[in-house]
Amino acid sequence: GQVDRLVAQVTAERRLSGVVYAGGVLDDAPVGSLTDDRLAVVLRAKVDAALNLHEATRGLDLAWFVLYSSVAGVLGSAGQAAYAAGNAFLDALARQRRHAGLPATSIAWGHWDAAEAGGMTAALTAVDMARLARTGLAPMSVSQGLNLFDTALNHPHPAVIAAHFDYQALRAKAHSGGEDLGVLEGLVRAPLSRRKPPAPAATAATTTNTPPPTTRLANLPAPQRRAALLDLVRDHTATVLGHTGPGSIPGDTTFKDLGFDSLTAVELRNRLQHATGLHLPSTLIYDHPSPTDLAAHIGEEIAPEQPEPLSLRAELDRLDEALAAGPAEDLDPDSVTARLERLLARWKEQHATPAATPESVSGRLEAAATADEVLDLIANELGI
Repeated sequence: GQVDRLVAQVTAERRLSGVVYAGGVLDDAPVGSLTDDRLAVVLRAKVDAALNLHEATRGLDLAWFVLYSSVAGVLGSAGQAAYAAGNAFLDALARQRRHAGLPATSIAWGHWDAAEAGGMTAALTAVDMARLARTGLAPMSVSQGLNLFDTALNHPHPAVIAAHFDYQALRAKAHSGGEDLGVLEGLVRAPLSRRKPPAPAATAATTTNTPPPTTRLANLPAPQRRAALLDLVRDHTATVLGHTGPGSIPGDTTFKDLGFDSLTAVELRNRLQHATGLHLPSTLIYDHPSPTDLAAHIGEEIAPEQPEPLSLRAELDRLDEALAAGPAEDLDPDSVTARLERLLARWKEQHATPAATPESVSGRLEAAATADEVLDLIANELGI
């Protein structure tokens, strides 16, 4: 193949000391939007190319074999399932080469400073940058990257992370109760409630009296619940879009006009799902296209509004007014009279007080001849 010919050409002219493979292709999309073709394009640039280099150079005496991976393969990244899978393969390939006695280092790079480094990060939008910042990844300068490259080459582990982390953002993430920090858990001190429990012991389990979010919201009066949910939706919308606060999010503006795409839609869904405890679909903002619509939908899920019960007195008042106005031209007065008589007969049948009979207690009381018979009947029937 082309890689074999290239390696042969290079080694014919000079000694090949090492290989650095930095290739990659992005095609970001939610998992549900991925197709075989889109997946193949991303994986081909990572998996096929790296395997070709591995096969073409495995017989050479290389000093280093460096694969440019990404933290997406270790930490995950919104909309980058295919890219994450490709980079996870590079990490696994490095481990496999080391196990076979071949040099290999896979560097899972973090977020480069777009102004300095360019490359893939040059295409990031302000919303993308805000999302990365919330994950705890800070932009990495070229000088920082070069220093980390040198450190990685001398590191004994075949797969390493090279990134600049914002510890304040990581602490905020740890205390938010949202996603776990995963492999970054040791970088910050998580709150007690988020730490892994010790091994089970012969002690009573502790419980919490904190009600779930849905219960707290459902217990609010309807007007307060609607206001609280709208504030919740606007607040998370502002966070996802990188705004400073919910004041910039009008309740009746559509999410599309606010600048949402498929990735930010999923992130908002995830945040609201965690905040409310509800299971929400990924199409949430498309089914309910404004913050007001979305808040109303969540309110219905938490506490469905019950229709007002029909008031018989009010319906009778309406009927009285209709009868007083006289029959409509297309109605026969006799048919109306017959209908009303049937309604009255049904009402009497259902609600009339039953007449006293000898079989009933009241009837038997009336039939009792003496005081003793009355007392015996009360004792037998009522247990007195």
